[in-house]
Amino acid sequence: MISFSPTEEQQMIVSMAKQFASDEMRKIYRQCDEEGTIPEGLIDTAWKMGLTSSSIPEEYGGPGGERSAITGSLIAEELAWGDLSITMHVLCPALFAYPVLEMGTDTQRRKYLPLFCGEKYKAATAALIEPRFGFDPCSLSMARNVMCLSLLKLTRCSSMQQKTAPLRPLLLRKGQRDLRLVSGREIWA
Repeated sequence: MISFSPTEEQQMIVSMAKQFASDEMRKIYRQCDEEGTIPEGLIDTAWKMGLTSSSIPEEYGGPGGERSAITGSLIAEELAWGDLSITMHVLCPALFAYPVLEMGTDTQRRKYLPLFCGEKYKAATAALIEPRFGFDPCSLSMARNVMCLSLLKLTRCSSMQQKTAPLRPLLLRKGQRDLRLVSGREIWA
């Protein structure tokens, strides 16, 4: 029989996230909003809970737990009760780490995933954008003048117009100003 009830492990994680949201986040969310800052100690405490690193395999420095969209949603929901903006700040590195884990090269995984398994919070994020409203992520066209902080951009490798070409992640470093695709290779300008 199919059950939609959280597993025992999920219940434990949800309980931990709920306790943190109640005891730590709820008490200071208004002050954070008014001042436009989030205390570093709060972020460090949340980071040490391992909400991002728990799904990273041992070979890349993580504990090797199961990665589950359901568990991630349950965590996000409980933390967001404490405060949505703090939650987004705490969970944002997963937007970078999980695509690297899922679609990055082995070299990228070995280089970047250990950064999210350390003791200190590592700020990172990902974005998938085009310069027009309502774009289709499976029909990306932008390949030049990418301005970003740090992102994993999914783009077509061989022909930007070829709809059957597989998407491949390209990692752009902080301060990177330009990217051109020439014959399926990345050219950093």
